[in-house]
Amino acid sequence: MNAPDNGPSHEDIMKIMEDNLWTREQVQRLANAFNLAPGQNLLDVGCGTGYLMRNFGSFVLRGGGVYGIDRDKQVAETAKQLADRFGFTDFRVFQGPAEELPFGNENFDCVMAQNLLGFVKQPGAVLDEMIRVTRPGGCIALFEPATDTADINWTNTYKLSLEERLLDRECAFVMSEGRAAMGDGRPVGNLVPGWLEQRGLWNVDIRANELVRWMAPPYRSPAQKQARKLALEHPDRNDEEALKAALGYLERGGADEALIERFKNLWQKCRDRFNEAVTEESAAYARGLGHLWCIWGFKPHTHLAEEPGDIAEPPPTLPEDPGEPDSSGNNGETISD
Repeated sequence: MNAPDNGPSHEDIMKIMEDNLWTREQVQRLANAFNLAPGQNLLDVGCGTGYLMRNFGSFVLRGGGVYGIDRDKQVAETAKQLADRFGFTDFRVFQGPAEELPFGNENFDCVMAQNLLGFVKQPGAVLDEMIRVTRPGGCIALFEPATDTADINWTNTYKLSLEERLLDRECAFVMSEGRAAMGDGRPVGNLVPGWLEQRGLWNVDIRANELVRWMAPPYRSPAQKQARKLALEHPDRNDEEALKAALGYLERGGADEALIERFKNLWQKCRDRFNEAVTEESAAYARGLGHLWCIWGFKPHTHLAEEPGDIAEPPPTLPEDPGEPDSSGNNGETISD
């Protein structure tokens, strides 16, 4: 069936980009590394709009269960709606805090979280809860950024001078401090392996994201055409939102008015040239996501020796349900089907 003439909406394209955050091949390899199999129970902590649920849930279906929980009720409702939209009507989503998961001990074969630990005040408490609800032999997997910037970030539309490069790096550092001060996320991927080791998890391992997003003339493929179409139709909306956030981080990170003004001028110069090049059909860029890491480990079986060797397969027998959440307060409020 041919796509409609007007193509996907901005929101549809953003959702496609989110669901393609990791390559399909890498998702498959990670699922194998996590020992995911039909009949298991999977939990996505701080599930947001449900990226991990949708991408890894299919590996445990046919007898298994997929669960998500997020502190924000509206976000949790969106995760449930998107799951239903993509045909995952059996997914269950709850509202509740990651620091106090409303589930019993050792209920899940795999517990995941994406871009969560950098946003919470007590990442150790969240990790402890994730481990608590994981079965012995089960997997705990964290998807977290290890640095503030992409490993590859190139465009042909504007070449920064040495002075501008130094300004760019200075602002990136200040914005990182601002994000942390605002509780709006900080890169902790490089710290997570040590946190897992300290908590006794076995076979801790890491993979970096191998995806590179790119655009280059003559924009022949459908994906390339849609990328250019998005840049043409929505140049201001994306730029204004991103610039507003960047300025907020700079201010909170301690930047003075002179630094903020220099950043705004450089931002505008680069964006104007990029938009011109998109219109002229000469714009090209490449952005690697290798700064995004997946770190995972396995909860030890209590009866095994200190040196675990290979992790055993998760136990085949599973309860019917990971347990209902607490009835008191907002912890674990179920999002209606």
